[in-house]
Amino acid sequence: MNLAWPPINRAHAWIMVLMAVAGPFWAWSAPYWPKTWPPLYLAGRDLVVIGLLILRWRKALDTRFLVWILPLVAWLLGAALHGTGNLAALLAGFRQWVLPFGMIALGIAWSNPTETNTTKSGQNAHNQGIPQRLAWFLLAGTILAYLGTITGSLNGLRTYFEAKQMPYIDGVPQQWVEPVAGGLYRAAGWWLDPVSNGHVWVWTLALLVSVSHRQGLVLVASAIALFLTMSKGAWLQALMVALMMGALELCKLPLVSKQPAWLKQFFYVLILSGPLLLPVPVRWMADLHPGIAIHWHGWSSAVRDLSWTGDGLGSHGNVAILMHSMNHPSTHATTIFDSAWGSLLGQTGTVGLLLWLGTWIRLGYAVGKTYPLLGLLAYVQVVISMFSENALNPMAMFPLCLSLGSAWKSGSSKQNTSPPRSTLLDYVGRKAGMDYFSKRLHQSLKKRGINNTLYSNFTCPDEPQIIEAFEFSDQPKSRFKALASYLTGMIRVFFGMIQNRSQHFFFHFFKAGMREFLVLLIARLLGQKIHLLVHDVQSLDVQDNNTKARWLRHTILKRLSHRVYTFSRTAAEEVLHEYPGIKDRLTVLSHGHFLDLPAPNPSPEEARALQGLKDNHFYLLFFGQIKESKGLDLLLEAMNLVHDPDIHLVIAGSARDLDPGDLIQSLVEPAVQNQIHLHNRYISDQERDHWFKACDAVVLPYRRIYNSGVLMMALSYGKTVLASDLPANREIIQNGVNGCLFENENAHDLAQNILHLKNAANRPTFDDILTQLNNQHSWDLMANRIEPFLRP
Repeated sequence: MNLAWPPINRAHAWIMVLMAVAGPFWAWSAPYWPKTWPPLYLAGRDLVVIGLLILRWRKALDTRFLVWILPLVAWLLGAALHGTGNLAALLAGFRQWVLPFGMIALGIAWSNPTETNTTKSGQNAHNQGIPQRLAWFLLAGTILAYLGTITGSLNGLRTYFEAKQMPYIDGVPQQWVEPVAGGLYRAAGWWLDPVSNGHVWVWTLALLVSVSHRQGLVLVASAIALFLTMSKGAWLQALMVALMMGALELCKLPLVSKQPAWLKQFFYVLILSGPLLLPVPVRWMADLHPGIAIHWHGWSSAVRDLSWTGDGLGSHGNVAILMHSMNHPSTHATTIFDSAWGSLLGQTGTVGLLLWLGTWIRLGYAVGKTYPLLGLLAYVQVVISMFSENALNPMAMFPLCLSLGSAWKSGSSKQNTSPPRSTLLDYVGRKAGMDYFSKRLHQSLKKRGINNTLYSNFTCPDEPQIIEAFEFSDQPKSRFKALASYLTGMIRVFFGMIQNRSQHFFFHFFKAGMREFLVLLIARLLGQKIHLLVHDVQSLDVQDNNTKARWLRHTILKRLSHRVYTFSRTAAEEVLHEYPGIKDRLTVLSHGHFLDLPAPNPSPEEARALQGLKDNHFYLLFFGQIKESKGLDLLLEAMNLVHDPDIHLVIAGSARDLDPGDLIQSLVEPAVQNQIHLHNRYISDQERDHWFKACDAVVLPYRRIYNSGVLMMALSYGKTVLASDLPANREIIQNGVNGCLFENENAHDLAQNILHLKNAANRPTFDDILTQLNNQHSWDLMANRIEPFLRP
């Protein structure tokens, strides 16, 4: 068998050392603590795991791992809802089954795949002899905790256990008495409980054997430590691991290896299913040993009264007994204890037990493909828990779970040579012209070898990875239908993200709202690295810049995102002014062009005819969503100042926060109103193409802007752009070269520029516009800037 072991680095070693110190510290100091402290200390095992996870929560989130445990967690939550125990019992029951997976996440978060120690010497470039030194620490901690348990004063804790109505045997809480060797004092709440610690030493022996076959002194001392724990389950686990390793080695002999493939597979199945025959010897030994009889009685009671859904958390098992939470002590609830399988079966039913076993088997198999010994160790410990709830105690599982998390992480790092997988979400899409941006970014990422999937409200026949997850309609929908459509689409996005094993999540950021926050938070919980495409640093809608929005924007930019991209230096400077701490995560991109957007037909002349425009007039186009920040009122005032009946203005787009009809009636002189052509509605792709071809110039009188898709679209059609001289516009428009700029908020200057551009000779040529677009606004250039952040 391959004895390779996953990295046990300095972080893991220090965590284990702290746990080893915790046991004797508790044993010697507990009698001197205030009476309210012991429960807090007993809860410390959970708080340590939670605290360490919080410190590295970004690295602890792994998409596949979360997906695998989600069904079990959901079923446990359901069992908690109909549980019969009090709140303490419900929480303790839920923690009992979920905490091991939290400890695996801890191993994922604190592991370092570069620190390997699978050589015979057990040494590596970062730390030498970590397994051996860790074994000595654990050995010393075990002995001290063992002595502290026997010699420590127990009277100081009497009040605590009496409050829980825990019976005493010979002056000692029943929970501390193990029916072995005449009664061994113990404390199941300790990190180094002498019984639970036996499973730690099975793990330690396996680790030492894997890194070296010649560490005789440490191996002998470890074997003695295992014997001193008086743990029947640990002894049985060690025996099973040894027997199964030997059996698997036998499969390599010529007698077996020369057999047909199906027969060899049968041998492997027979070996791995051997521990499931455990009830047979346990039932036989139950008549010989009272301690084993207790374990057998708990399991058999659960099987006798099994159901599909169980009786709910807090109703069965050691935790329920400890919390004294049974509503009906006279029922079978008091007969299920000292059996993890039995406890889970009684609380969550057959479905819960199968989900739990399936999760562990799948996890053990995934890890075992790379680290067979560790996979075997996890498999046997879970099997042992059929008759031993101690096998699942926090300290019993802690080193194993750290190793499983580390193995998972190091196994994932070996898979990083495959093409990166990413998800691009665009639920705006066709509603605001973002479909062109998203489609071209998607295509450019794919050209760079990125396995990207785009979710939006459109699809492309030749692009199977562009998925129409959201329903598009140019007609207004009720709030309920809009919400239902959005939620349905997001569910599809998240499940697709999981199915595609996405690692990176691209998100268009226009404003900081609760919807945006929740989407990004869920993506983070699914293990995604968040790539924020910041179009608007602050929302251009005034009502979206309240205190709540500022807090959400702060959280999204500083806490949730891994990479932040802006499409202008102006936007980047504003982001860094407000959030200087994200400087290392910020990249400035150039907005891509849309040179392939104009359709071959119709020609500009034909487009004019189709739109009903006259050849002898000069037409300005105001295109896109109509809202206060776009400065339409300023353009209408300028039309009053032009005094030229041949100059007309076409307004094409749907209104957001104002009524353009009312604006025209209130601002435009009656004699000029017939020069204004309003199309206040959704503009289809075909009609958009006609308007851009038919008009002579595009006006962007924006008051605030960070970047503009309409600007890039107008330039891509070769149209003269007249824009306000905002910093973001000046980064793209060189006045008089590839467009024209007017003084922001100055209607008179805008009117003078309109009159100036009426003369075709004053407009830039298409070649001047095209040259800059090709050189500075290529989508490939954008993808090249992004790609390094997607590679490991």
